[in-house]
Amino acid sequence: MRKFIRTAFLWGGFVLGAALAAAPTAGQHAPHGSSPLPKAPAPEEPPIRRTMEELHKSGGVPSGWKFQVPPGDAKAGREAFENFECYACHNVQGEKFPRRDPKPAEKGPDLTGMGANHPAEYLFESILHPNRVIVSDPGFTAKDGLSIMPSYNLALTLEDAVNLTAYLMSLTGGGHPSGGGHGGGHSQGGGQVQAAAPPAAPDGAAKGPFTEFQVRGGKLASGPKVLRVKQGDAVRLRFHADKETQIHLHGYNVERKAGPGAPAEMVFRARAAGRFPAEAHAGSDGGGHGHGAAATLFHLEVHPR
Repeated sequence: MRKFIRTAFLWGGFVLGAALAAAPTAGQHAPHGSSPLPKAPAPEEPPIRRTMEELHKSGGVPSGWKFQVPPGDAKAGREAFENFECYACHNVQGEKFPRRDPKPAEKGPDLTGMGANHPAEYLFESILHPNRVIVSDPGFTAKDGLSIMPSYNLALTLEDAVNLTAYLMSLTGGGHPSGGGHGGGHSQGGGQVQAAAPPAAPDGAAKGPFTEFQVRGGKLASGPKVLRVKQGDAVRLRFHADKETQIHLHGYNVERKAGPGAPAEMVFRARAAGRFPAEAHAGSDGGGHGHGAAATLFHLEVHPR
């Protein structure tokens, strides 16, 4: 992660400030001869709409607002991880990165399963501002008491940081990205990686109404695109599918198979906070894992109480 960290600190203020200063102001067009700026992607959920007066009354941000990392490309994030040689300091179980044996003082934490333990915003900040939170454990802190991770702010682009975050969020158990064309639970070489056991339904989680989802052709036909709950809430999901489909909830590493006349249910307690994608994989390899192209059905958002 040595090369990987060379870009984070000044990036937020310097690059963003420069971009804002260079961008045309409202009502202006880009200079003649330059390419038009790409349109911002549509949000995965309805945008928050407030007047400026309402924002000022609520402290400058919408009530309950929280920074959210834009959706990234986990496959591109994996490529950035390799290009910046993050593997020189960080291990990711199940990945086939070049082998390195860093010195003890340069060895960073193992990133296997990182996406199941932290929300995207925390990982994003750790890339750009590694000294914001200091973890007082071996592999995190240097002799000077600050983070062992150097700054990559002069090398990373904004797109790199967003995609790296998506890649880290995809590491929910076996260490392989969920996005990038491989189903969860498979290593890059095709071997099986032991997935974490689905969480058992604790007392109280097994009772109550289900949130229903209809899946047709491997895509969400009905049901919420974003399901918001609080930490500690009981989560009860039921999936109906028109053909055999493997449903994988990343982060909580729960997989269930749904099919015609055979709905799948997921019942668990929301322990980890964050934003977790649920994907549909057509068919099954016989071992309980989906394969082929994955389509995101919805996101589970678990907010701190």
